Amino acid sequence: LLVLRGMHLEDVVQIEADYVMTKPPCDKAARVIRLANLFDPLRIDFTRYDTFCRGIQDIVERYRGSIVEGAFACGCVNGALSFFLPSEEPALFGELQLLVDAVSQPPGQMAIPMTLPMLRDYDIGAYHVLHTYALEAGDDIHRIARALDRLVDAHPMLRSVYVRPTFHFASRANYILDEAELPARDEVICGEMLQLPIDLSIAVFRSRFYVVYGEPG
Repeated sequence: LLVLRGMHLEDVVQIEADYVMTKPPCDKAARVIRLANLFDPLRIDFTRYDTFCRGIQDIVERYRGSIVEGAFACGCVNGALSFFLPSEEPALFGELQLLVDAVSQPPGQMAIPMTLPMLRDYDIGAYHVLHTYALEAGDDIHRIARALDRLVDAHPMLRSVYVRPTFHFASRANYILDEAELPARDEVICGEMLQLPIDLSIAVFRSRFYVVYGEPG
């Protein structure tokens, strides 16, 4: 039994209706085949999207079928595909899945095109918005790291990384968390953080654990 993306074929292939074709490539009765959840639109590599679209059409036409007009454009929203087919061709579904696998990006590495404002900000360079938080005596850098990890898990934008002209959401953030000592409990001194670089290809923020006279700042 052919399995498509971990699902049995009958779970994703729906025979919608009988249809009589009046033009090539089918010159006899054909069925409308709908593949639900064939692909995840967000995982398709946008740089290979044209190749993907041409490949879909080539495969269907090779089996004497044709794409339902407008169906593929609409299906790109939910990963569905509808086409006319004169007879059931199990091998066609396997070829479609191989094509989808070839142009899909691995989870956690899905590149998304930057918008024009994002490109503009990226060219200007990363800028800093400084936030400082007072800690308690029992806090240490390991506790802060655990708290940041939980925060990053809850907010995907904190896991976003940018390499022009795309960005993607990583499975985890490789942010910098270091430690420094302050001569006094003065938040103004923390302004030195504004001079530190942020590499957007690694993480969108960095953190520093300050110690004042041996105690958490």
